[in-house]
Amino acid sequence: MTGLIDFSVDPISNDLGAPPINFQEGQPAGTVNNSARALMAALACWRDDNAGSLVAARGTGDVYALTTNQTVSLGTADAPGTARRGHTLAFTVDVANQGPATLAPDGCPAKPIRRPFGREVGPGDLSPGTIYRVAFVPVLAAYVLLSPDLAAPGDYRWQAAAAVKPGWLVPDGSAVSRTAYAALFAAIGTTYGGGDGATTFNLPNVVGRTLFAQDAAGAVLTAANGLAGTLGSVGGSAGVALAAKHLPSGTFAGNTGSAGAHDHGGTVVAVGAHAHGGGTVAAGGHTHGASTDGQGSHTHSGSAQSAGAHSHDVNYNVQNVYTGNGNNGAQITTGQANSNSTGQTQIAGAHTHGLAIDAAGTHTHNVTVNAVGDHQHGILQDGAHTHAVTAAADHTHTVAVDLGGQDAAHSNIPPGAIAVLLIKA
Repeated sequence: MTGLIDFSVDPISNDLGAPPINFQEGQPAGTVNNSARALMAALACWRDDNAGSLVAARGTGDVYALTTNQTVSLGTADAPGTARRGHTLAFTVDVANQGPATLAPDGCPAKPIRRPFGREVGPGDLSPGTIYRVAFVPVLAAYVLLSPDLAAPGDYRWQAAAAVKPGWLVPDGSAVSRTAYAALFAAIGTTYGGGDGATTFNLPNVVGRTLFAQDAAGAVLTAANGLAGTLGSVGGSAGVALAAKHLPSGTFAGNTGSAGAHDHGGTVVAVGAHAHGGGTVAAGGHTHGASTDGQGSHTHSGSAQSAGAHSHDVNYNVQNVYTGNGNNGAQITTGQANSNSTGQTQIAGAHTHGLAIDAAGTHTHNVTVNAVGDHQHGILQDGAHTHAVTAAADHTHTVAVDLGGQDAAHSNIPPGAIAVLLIKA
């Protein structure tokens, strides 16, 4: 069936360019009505081909085939099976795509369906229940998706619903196919992991994490602080155990408030006369040996005690002493003749006599303590008594704070709410 796809931008070429429409000069009158009706039908075909009534059936390799109302057909100057002019189509699909997809209308060779900027569609981008509007661009040899406006591969999206929308993935670090997710692989490559190194690559793993803007220069984010600023870095911790070096410097000393001069109210209770119930252990009969220290050679000086004024008795024999010759001598008699006599020395007054003791050389003196036999010592009983409690003057008590922690981690998570974060395939 003729459609707008067959119309030419050259008016003269439209005389017989889209049979059965006939606008030749001098045409029979009856053909005018027929041509007008055919023109209306061509417009209706274009309308329906762009209204979303077409259904594309998925085939092997994500090739979608559909039949148009205008018929993307052959022209006299076209090679068989080629789409010769740009056109638009709107359609739904019967089954979601599993990877990059192509469209083959009316048996023409399949052409890629791409997002803007030449990006392939990702798995699930074509899903039942959505009308897709595409434009065939001959210079690109591809169908460019006009609507819906699909996000670029690698874009993040927050949503409150738990269900993952078609064309999106949970960024949980999973390995996915490099072929099926060609657009996403082209966008992020192996930044978040190379998968098996050949056929797969890894998604970012942001489950339970907060996203930070890239800081490649490390002006704010550094690995030393727990999270490097380069793309793909992960770090940080939900809980942190502080070390002493993380605490502010300073001391925690202080004083208690003064309570004024006071005592603590009383004396201890008297418990009556009592003993403390014990004795020393008997050590058995024994002596204690000892010796004095050697003091070296030395003397002892001193004087005799004064006896006061006194005389000393003297015993002597009586003798006659003559002096001279003949009868001219004198006779002196002392005492009684031929007997012992007693006399006294003259009183010399109070006096002392010096005393010198010869040095005895270096020596020691042994000391022996007599053994006292097996015995023990008792503890004497104390009488009934109390002990007074003395009032303390006005004073304060110094307080030292003991950092007696348990090294337990504390929460490092600020207040938050949980939602679903997805990445565009």
